[in-house]
Amino acid sequence: MCTLNFIDLFAGAGGLSLGLHNAGWKGLFAIEKSPQAFHTLSHNLIEKKKHFEWIDWLPQTEHDINEVIAKRNTFLLIRHKIFNKYRILLHRQI
Repeated sequence: MCTLNFIDLFAGAGGLSLGLHNAGWKGLFAIEKSPQAFHTLSHNLIEKKKHFEWIDWLPQTEHDINEVIAKRNTFLLIRHKIFNKYRILLHRQI
C-alpha cells in the first residue's frame, strides 16, 4: 500500500495536518509564520505525535513562506482546490 505524503503551507495550528494524519497521511513538514500557531502545531504534531518526518534543511520553528522560497529556488507552488490550501512539489537540484 502506498503512503500518501503532504507538505502543509500556511499551516496555522495544524488542523488540516491533524485531519490528514488521522486519515493515514504522513506529513513531510509544515510552514507557518505565526510563532503562537507554530508552537501549538509543534506541541501537538511534532513533539507528541511525531507526525512529520521533517527535512534537514528547514529548522523546526516558525517561518515566513517568502523567506523559505527565497532561500530555496526548488519550489513549485500549487493551489489545491479541494483543501483550499497551497501545496508544494519539490524538485531536486542536480
